[in-house]
Amino acid sequence: MGTLKTFKQHLNEAPNYKNYSADRLIKVLERTRKSISTMKKHNPGVTLNNGRAQDLVDRYEEIRDIMKMNFYPEWKAWCDKKNIDRTHNAYDLFA
Repeated sequence: MGTLKTFKQHLNEAPNYKNYSADRLIKVLERTRKSISTMKKHNPGVTLNNGRAQDLVDRYEEIRDIMKMNFYPEWKAWCDKKNIDRTHNAYDLFA
């Protein structure tokens, strides 16, 4: 059994999404959306008080903000392709 990492170690190993390309960010967004929908499907009563749910929301929000600031044309195209509002946020996925 491995040892548990400290929170600081975990943060140091977290991906730096600012260095990702638009295509890679979109893949992470889609995986995160899928994780949220799977979580809701298997546990309909899940709330944002759940640690995993909050982690997913934080990740989605961070990537969404980077996409909107640095890759707006790709963000716009992705939202149009998925038929979702460009101003949506991760909390809407739990509604």
